[in-house]
Amino acid sequence: MRLTRCVIATLLAAAPPAWADDAFSELIYVCDAPRSTLTLGRVDAQAEARLQAARARGQQAERVDVSPLIHRTRQTSADGSPFRGASDTLVKTCGDFTVTLAGGYLNANPDGADGVYEWPLVRIEHRSGKRFPMLTLGRCDASAARFSRTTACPMAWATEIRAFLLDGPGPREPVLSLEHQFSDWRGPEDAP
Repeated sequence: MRLTRCVIATLLAAAPPAWADDAFSELIYVCDAPRSTLTLGRVDAQAEARLQAARARGQQAERVDVSPLIHRTRQTSADGSPFRGASDTLVKTCGDFTVTLAGGYLNANPDGADGVYEWPLVRIEHRSGKRFPMLTLGRCDASAARFSRTTACPMAWATEIRAFLLDGPGPREPVLSLEHQFSDWRGPEDAP
């Protein structure tokens, strides 16, 4: 019985966090410029099918990796891996929207806790000058403060971001639609 508990505890301790498979530096970029509709999404098993469908509709669709945008510093970890520093940006225009992409991470030390994970940071601006707050494209853990280092988890994290113009009585208003996925944990004293 004691051995069984030790084995189970060891397996649980070694299990990757629930969001580990969602940590990614690539995204899907789909632009319908004539309609000023922009979609940024995570790369998953359906990514290629979504890209092909968008291209078949005449939309610009591509995979973008933000990892190469992240600078590596001279400081190195114990095994010699360079730490991460600032990120360059990649700017794309889609109709009335401009999207600026950069690379984000949890830990500058790639060998440190959660150091392997990188995500796209997204800033979207409309030609009218309306600028939306920065977002992180990915899935976060709301119970871990480190996820809110760059943008607040879960409100400023999204697995899909859609920018479009909302029809109304006046000028068409730029809006964002966000899909969220996040993990959280609570103890018995943490009432919702």
